[in-house]
Amino acid sequence: MQIYMSRLQGQSGAFPVSYAELRQAARQKLTDDAFGYLIGGAADGQAVEQNEAAFDTWNIVPRVLGDVNSCRLGSNLLGLRIKSPILLAPIGVQNILHSEGELASSKAAASLAMPFVLSTVSSFSIEAV
Repeated sequence: MQIYMSRLQGQSGAFPVSYAELRQAARQKLTDDAFGYLIGGAADGQAVEQNEAAFDTWNIVPRVLGDVNSCRLGSNLLGLRIKSPILLAPIGVQNILHSEGELASSKAAASLAMPFVLSTVSSFSIEAV
C-alpha cells in the first residue's frame, strides 16, 4: 500500500514498478547479450508487439467496499487444486541473467505453492530443477 500511495503522490519508489522502469533497470545491469535475449521476443519482435497490444486492452477496475470474506483465488489445474490462478513460466537460459537461473525461480514458485513451468531451454536439467 505504501508503494501505491507514494506513486499516487508522484514519488519514486525503492524499486521499479512500471515496465519502462524495469526495462531501464535491466538495461543498466545486464550485458548487451543478456539484455537482447531478455527483451528480444520471437522473430522480428512481432510477438512482443502483439502481446503488448493485447495486454493494453485489459484494465484493472478497482472495486472498493466489497465483501471479501469468501474470496478464493485458487483454481483447478489438470485435476489439482492450486492456491493461485497463475503459473510461473519464465524464459529459458536464465543463467545468463542470474547464476542460479531456473533453480532460484523454481524455489520461489515452490515457496508460494505456485506451479512452475520449465523451459525446454533451461540452464539446468529437469532433475536438478
